[in-house]
Amino acid sequence: GTIPGYKTLHGPADGMVVKFSSAGVPQWSNQHGGDGGDVDYSVAVTRGGQIVVGGLTDGAWSGYANAGSVDVYVARLTPDGTTVTARQAGTAGEDGNTQFGVGIALSGSTRVVMTSSTEGRVWGHEQAGMVDAFVAVFPTP
Repeated sequence: GTIPGYKTLHGPADGMVVKFSSAGVPQWSNQHGGDGGDVDYSVAVTRGGQIVVGGLTDGAWSGYANAGSVDVYVARLTPDGTTVTARQAGTAGEDGNTQFGVGIALSGSTRVVMTSSTEGRVWGHEQAGMVDAFVAVFPTP
């Protein structure tokens, strides 16, 4: 069948969140991303029903430039599936990859804690190895 809200891709691949009823019927979908390939890896829901997704992109989301080969992103959606805003961050190296993905958790209603991997210098910290793990806290987008 078709998924409500499906539209033309923003880039070669987009992230997508779909809400299903308790009977398994799609209620709405949100397709999101920038001009590159975007893959959602994590999702969390706030007490107020807002949806926060975390993922990887090799492109640029609106208002951002890609910092390297792959960046991480966090996007916030309303309970009805409308994208409110997003943040994109990265280093000159590859940040996150399909092996390690991206993990997110909510810290209250104003912060997102993200963990992933990087091959670059993360916000002024020296690299410890070829691929390092990082934990970052972002304001909820």
